[in-house]
Amino acid sequence: MLFVALILIISLHSFDCVFTA
Repeated sequence: MLFVALILIISLHSFDCVFTA
């Protein structure tokens, strides 16, 4: 469960970085 949450957070952060770039 924690691993899935971590992946989700990383994916969201990555998407946010690309969106703001």
